[in-house]
Amino acid sequence: MDRVLIFLPTLNEFKSAASLITEIDNLTKVNFLIVDDGSRDGTHEELLGLKFENLEIIQRGKRLGIGSAHSLAISYAKNRSYDYLLTMDADGTHRVNDVLRILETRETADLVVGSRFAPGAEIIGWPLVRILLTRSAHFVTRLGLGLDYDCSSGLRCYKMVAFESELISKFDATDYDFFFKSIHQIARRGKLILDFPVKLEARVLGNSKMTFFQGIRSISSLILEIIKFRSNDLVRRF
Repeated sequence: MDRVLIFLPTLNEFKSAASLITEIDNLTKVNFLIVDDGSRDGTHEELLGLKFENLEIIQRGKRLGIGSAHSLAISYAKNRSYDYLLTMDADGTHRVNDVLRILETRETADLVVGSRFAPGAEIIGWPLVRILLTRSAHFVTRLGLGLDYDCSSGLRCYKMVAFESELISKFDATDYDFFFKSIHQIARRGKLILDFPVKLEARVLGNSKMTFFQGIRSISSLILEIIKFRSNDLVRRF
């Protein structure tokens, strides 16, 4: 059978992370990796209380960035010869049903991306500011990178045999820019990417702290990051 690792980055996910892992573990046999960036709400202790032999927790002690956590997970999966790595959010945004559906399609592509924009995808009950931010980010990455994939999605399944160590070493972004930079590198290498439609509902646990003006600043920052990234990329190539 395939060796599958499911990775969840955590930062104060006490209300959701342990229950998510338990639910998935009851439905399919996989291993779990948690990278915790210094949660202060008891997340680490709650996860330790599961006492799952198929769960490893890396406690980093402080916030080092979601991008660096994903890079660590990819290297971890590669070094331990996992066949597939599935990454997902720990806050309940990603549905377990979609996780299982993506795992069922894992052999069809080198990278399967849980997409909010592929035909058949749904976004239900989200606040307007979050919808505008998400769609604006998708428009910016399409325009700036020429890629039609959901470049900011954290729900992904990597076929590890397709990812050479040299390619993995290029996933060096530390924060949310990891998502669009990594998928740009993957597409440039000619890897097969599948945009897989998923259904995202309004959060049951926790509340989004994003305001309209924070959203505008976030999009502006994304635009500047893409311009900088593309400029540096052109300099390296020519």
